[in-house]
Amino acid sequence: MSIGSYAFAQCNNLGSITLPDNLTSIASNLFFFCQNLTSISIPDGVTNIGSRAFFSCASLTNVTIGTSVVSIDNYAFYGCRLLTGITIPNSVTSIGDWAFDVCDSLANIIIPESVTNIGSGTFSLCAAFTNFAIPNSVISIGSNAFVDCTSLASVTIGTNLTFIPNYEFYYCISLTNVTIPTNITSIGDCAFIECYKLANIALPESITNIGNRVFNYCIGLTSFTIPNSVRSMGTNAFYDCSRLASVTIGTNLTTIANFEFYYCSSLTNVMIPSSVTSIGNGAFDDCLSLPNINIPTSVTNIGCNAFLAVPELNAITVDTNNAYYSSLDGVLFNKSQTVLIQCPGGKGGNYSVPNTVMGIASNAFYNCSGLTSATMGENVSSIGSYAFQGCTGLNELLFTGNAPAGGADPTAFSNDIKATIFCLPGTTGWTSTFDGLPVVLWNPQVQTGDGSFGVLNNQFGFNITGTSNLVVVVEACTNLASPMWQPVQTNTFTGNSFYFSDTQWTSYPGRLYRLSWR
Repeated sequence: MSIGSYAFAQCNNLGSITLPDNLTSIASNLFFFCQNLTSISIPDGVTNIGSRAFFSCASLTNVTIGTSVVSIDNYAFYGCRLLTGITIPNSVTSIGDWAFDVCDSLANIIIPESVTNIGSGTFSLCAAFTNFAIPNSVISIGSNAFVDCTSLASVTIGTNLTFIPNYEFYYCISLTNVTIPTNITSIGDCAFIECYKLANIALPESITNIGNRVFNYCIGLTSFTIPNSVRSMGTNAFYDCSRLASVTIGTNLTTIANFEFYYCSSLTNVMIPSSVTSIGNGAFDDCLSLPNINIPTSVTNIGCNAFLAVPELNAITVDTNNAYYSSLDGVLFNKSQTVLIQCPGGKGGNYSVPNTVMGIASNAFYNCSGLTSATMGENVSSIGSYAFQGCTGLNELLFTGNAPAGGADPTAFSNDIKATIFCLPGTTGWTSTFDGLPVVLWNPQVQTGDGSFGVLNNQFGFNITGTSNLVVVVEACTNLASPMWQPVQTNTFTGNSFYFSDTQWTSYPGRLYRLSWR
C-alpha cells in the first residue's frame, strides 16, 4: 500500500495518526508542515522515508522507525524542533542531506553500523548534541554535517572515512575533543572554523592535504604540529588563532600559504623547514609576539607583506646559500640587496639603508614604531606604497643622494606627521617638500678660519654653522685606522651656528672629530 506525496501536508490540526501495517513507503512531503503532529510510528513494512516527509513538524516529539527502512531521504525530519531522541534501526544504510537539520532538541541519536552514507548538513543546527560517534561502517559523509552544533563537545570519527568534508564542524563552539583515525587523508575547507574551545587536535601521519581556513578562529589552540605527511595546506589555515604560541611544520610542506598565520598574536616559535619553497602574502602578518624568523635556502618566493605588522620581530635571517634573498642586520633584501623588502617591526633607533639599495618596497618599514631616524643610501630611486606608514616615532630621514628619480608613492609616509626630510648640499631634484614632508638642507660645517678653532679657555673647540633647527652630533675617535666613533655632544641650532668645546681633550694623546646627524 502507498499514500501519495503531500497527502497530509499542512494539516495543522493533525495531532496523531496510525499508519497501516501494509504501508511500504513514507512518500515525499507526506506530513509536510503538520505543525501539531506529536508522534508517529512507522510500520516495519516501510522501506523508505521520503524527502521532506516530516518537514517542519515542529511539535513532533516521538518517532519510531520500522525495522525495514533502508533510507531516510533529504530533509526528512528538517525542523522537527522538539524531537529529543530517535533510534535508527540496523536496516538503514543511508541518511540524506539535511535529514535532521534544525532539530534543536535532538540530544540522543545512535547511528548503527549498517549506515554507509550520511549526507550534507544532516545534523546541522542540532544544538543539543553533546557527543557523536560516526560508525566505522560510514564511508561517505557530506559537507556541513555538524554545522552550528553548539553543544557538541566530543566526536569520534569512524575508521572507514578518508575525508573530513568542508565546513564539517563549523561553529561547533563547545567542541574540545576530536579523534581523527589514521585512514583520514584529507581535511576540507573550513572544517573546524570557529571551534573556539578546540585546544588539542592530533593529526595522523596519513593526512596529505589540509584545506583553506580549516582552523580559523580556533582560539583554544596553543600548539600545533603539521604532520610530515602533509604536502599541501590551504590559505588562512590558522587565521586569528590568537593563542597559538608554537607551530611545528612538517618536512614535506612546500608552501606556507597566503595569510596562513595571520593574527596568530601569541605565536613565538615557528621553524620553516627546508622543504618550503614559497611563503605567501601576509603569511605571518600581525603575529604580534614573533621575535625572529629564519628563511632557509629552499625559499624562492616571499609574498607581499609576509612579515607585516610584527612589532616584536627583531630579525629576519636568511640562509647565506639562498639564491633569491639575503639579510643584513636582520633586514630582508633581495639577493643583490638592490631592493629592501622588509625591516623587522622591532628595529628601533636609527637605521641606515645600504648604498646598494635602489628601491624601498611597499610596506617595508610599516609600523616600525621604534624607528626614530633613517639614513637613505645614495642610490635609492623609488619608495613603495605605505613604505613608512605607522612609523610613529620617526622624526628625520636623511637622503644622501639625489631626490629619488622614481619618486615616492603618495602613501609612502602616511601618518608620519612628525618626520622631516634632510638632503645634502650638491644633491639635485629636491624642492621644499617631498611626498608631503618638509625638506631641509643638512649643511653643518666646522669653521676653521674664524678664530674659534683651537684651544680657548683651556678647552679645544670650534664654531659649527648650518641651517636653523638642525640637530648635529659631534663624534670623536682616536684612531682612523680602526675608528670607534663616540658621541661627545649633541646640539640643536637655535640660530645659524653654535660653539662646540671638548672638556676632555687633554685626556687623549690625540683626538679626531666628525659631524653626524644622529
